[in-house]
Amino acid sequence: MHKLICGSSIMIFLGLLYPLSLGRAAGQVVAWGSNFYGQTNVPPDLTNAVAIAAGYAHSLALKADGTVINWGAFLYADNHRGTIWVPAGLKDVAALAAGYGHDLALITDGGVIAWGYGYDSGGVTNVPPPSLTNVAAISTSNGQNLSLREDGSMVAWSYPSYGSANPQPALSGNVVAIACGQSHSLALKADATVAAWGNNTSGQTTVPPNLTNAVAAAVGYSHSLALKADGTVLVWGDNSRGQRNVPIGLTNVVAIAAGGYHSLALRRDGKVVAWGSNPSGESTVPAGLTNVAAISAGYSHNLVLAGEVSPILNRLRLNLTVPNGTPVSLPALAIGSQPLRYQWRFNGNDLPEETNAVLRLESVQFTNSGAYSLVVSNVFGAVRSEDMTLNVAPLVIVVQPQSQSVFGGATAVLEVNVTGLAPRYQWQFNGTNLAGATNSMLTLTNVLPNQAGAYSVVVSNEYGTVLSSDAVLVVTPLGIIAQPQSQSLFKGAAAFFRVTAAGLPPLNYQWRFNGTNLPNATNAFLELRNVQFEQSGLYSVVVSNAFDVKKSIDVDLFVGEVAAWGNNGYGQSFPPSGMTNVIALSGGRYHSLALKADGTVIAWGDNTFGQTTVPVGLTSVVAIAAGGDFSLALKRDGTVIGWGWNYFGQIATPVGLTNVVAISAGSVQSLALEADGTVVSWGDVSYVPSVLSNAVAIAAGDDYNLALETEGTIVAWSKTGFSIISAARQVLEIAAFDQTLALQADGTVVGWGNNYYGQATPPSALRNVVAIGAGVYHSLALRADSKVLAWGDNSSGQTNVPFGLTNAVAIEAGFYHNLALVGDTAPVVKPSLLRPTWTTNGFSVSLQTQSGHVYRLEYEDSLTEAGWISLPLAAGNGRVLTLIDSTSTGSQRYYRVGRW
Repeated sequence: MHKLICGSSIMIFLGLLYPLSLGRAAGQVVAWGSNFYGQTNVPPDLTNAVAIAAGYAHSLALKADGTVINWGAFLYADNHRGTIWVPAGLKDVAALAAGYGHDLALITDGGVIAWGYGYDSGGVTNVPPPSLTNVAAISTSNGQNLSLREDGSMVAWSYPSYGSANPQPALSGNVVAIACGQSHSLALKADATVAAWGNNTSGQTTVPPNLTNAVAAAVGYSHSLALKADGTVLVWGDNSRGQRNVPIGLTNVVAIAAGGYHSLALRRDGKVVAWGSNPSGESTVPAGLTNVAAISAGYSHNLVLAGEVSPILNRLRLNLTVPNGTPVSLPALAIGSQPLRYQWRFNGNDLPEETNAVLRLESVQFTNSGAYSLVVSNVFGAVRSEDMTLNVAPLVIVVQPQSQSVFGGATAVLEVNVTGLAPRYQWQFNGTNLAGATNSMLTLTNVLPNQAGAYSVVVSNEYGTVLSSDAVLVVTPLGIIAQPQSQSLFKGAAAFFRVTAAGLPPLNYQWRFNGTNLPNATNAFLELRNVQFEQSGLYSVVVSNAFDVKKSIDVDLFVGEVAAWGNNGYGQSFPPSGMTNVIALSGGRYHSLALKADGTVIAWGDNTFGQTTVPVGLTSVVAIAAGGDFSLALKRDGTVIGWGWNYFGQIATPVGLTNVVAISAGSVQSLALEADGTVVSWGDVSYVPSVLSNAVAIAAGDDYNLALETEGTIVAWSKTGFSIISAARQVLEIAAFDQTLALQADGTVVGWGNNYYGQATPPSALRNVVAIGAGVYHSLALRADSKVLAWGDNSSGQTNVPFGLTNAVAIEAGFYHNLALVGDTAPVVKPSLLRPTWTTNGFSVSLQTQSGHVYRLEYEDSLTEAGWISLPLAAGNGRVLTLIDSTSTGSQRYYRVGRW
């Protein structure tokens, strides 16, 4: 949840964040409201403050010597607390702005300094643009910043996830004050009206149409305030906490401020009025608080500057240009102990009868051009503002026509924004008038190359003429707008390439494969169905028209052995191209693993905890398992290697663990099956029930484990206990997450456990299943005919089996995505027994195996004996495996091989 620092207000000074003159008496800072972070603990030695600023959880004060002090806490990333500080050597400060986790300072030379934290991390805060100079005012919130330059233009910058500080271009040049909120902002214009932009979900940027003669404004979380010249307050936007309910009879207001969900007003008699949200007492003004000179509102606390304060004026060095005949208001309000007396001056001379806080010029004329200043006084002293320059022109071009580049045949639109009385327009092309082009907008349709050049507009009225700058129009006869994209697909899938081109029609297309034209491939797209390995290579397209020829980039199509679908937020469902000879797959929370025939591992997807950083030199791997942000690998020598997240010790393989033939990774726990049927567990579930013995298969779920015993019994256990499940039919394979699945010898699947999305209820017609998989809320099954079925939650598309996936030989369910290994033959469940041989060393037999499965040689001396004798389990390795009975003496024995 993004937080807001409110309290930005505009009165030329911003929420009492204003440029100051020198030689002023200082006041006392008083604070009230929320003190959770110490933001109302005013330093006891702070006695010389001349300006204040309330942030979200901290407070700022500008001292009379131009230095800054702050208290409370900087926050970032949803209330993470950061250290508060002020840059060493910060001096000559003229104005302050307080944010969520950072602050701004306006220096007397017109530069801006920022310090603190970026919103979403503890890193460097939003740094002002290097070109930002000649600044007259600043404002900030938690993720965005706004500045007003001396020429009346605005510059915004923000943390990458924000953008609502960006002002409307049409406002540039006639703004005299600004206020920046979290998701909306305000600007006070020279004609005493208020402009608003940004988020409007509560109507906070819908400025009341009757709002005129505004002299100040303030921005709350989702409400806005304006102070009018007659001393009344107008509020609009959110009213969920009563922040819009201006107290009846509130008049004689000289300053306003907005908090998160509360509002403040300073009356001419030096008293403060507050209304709106009050859970922290922010709307309860301290009893006896009087003689207040300035106010500032944070999210849920307030600051005031009180005492005997001589007048303080802003250093606003505005240089405004306005059109003849328009109204102009210069509301250069001051703070200080009341009453304040005003005298406006023009070119160094007092203006008769201009003794109000606002200088209002109803219809400026050329003779009004010049330097304006203000003298403010009270019983404690007097101060004169710096000159504000007013230039009166016949017309003012607010937004110049912009240069642009278009493709032939497109439409080009050039526009100028002008303020002034009764403007007339005449567009020119390379200095020559264009017939009929007499509007503020020039539209050129079906642009040709010979229309490229310089466009300008002459704007005139009865007072004079102005000429815009040139806007250069570049016309490109033909161009490729969107290139085709490389793809990594599984065998049998469909490839679809598209190019987007623009230019003068008609456009012609010719697709190529490895530089050779493809027959009949003459459209803007190329579709290849049932792709095969031999179609891997480079694809491109040549686009042409009567003016030019363009060739696209070469893009790669890799037809591989791995299909992936479902959640792809970290690229876990996009297998790396060039990956061949894959024998096993495994899916974790947001990452994937592949085991190659040479015993090496490839990992892709999320690497937040290093779960895809395969240990250097890891080879001789025969099985893999991906869990919740960690990975496991079983080596040929029976040892286990883990990497990634280890908060619960899930990758800390127990000392002495050897002879492992199978592994499984859950959310935060790991399992291993040893050759003698012993199960070992570590991580968050670190014990194994003593009743468990002779296991042949294991599965780690969300917060529990499963083991299948030789007799077909399933043992399930968690940190709180265990249970024993007797299967009705012989079980060949088990899978677990929140639900449990069991594959039976007759090719059917049964499920139990969490069934909120139907993940524990296999389709009723599901038969001939040879493999299963369990994800977070979904389940998978592979049939003997190589087709994959999925059921359960589909919020990430995890049950949308890809079209063309009809040749799968193995499947794996990740948390929210799935993987399948494709091949040229059907899945081999009962491989042929090869090369049965007896020597003096015993009996041996070989068979093709699959990684992730275990195999066991069993024998009887006579088929009439009560049971088969089991030899140790062996791990499948994706290759031919030889099983040996070293106890055979050459006498008659019957053998069989079990697979789980």
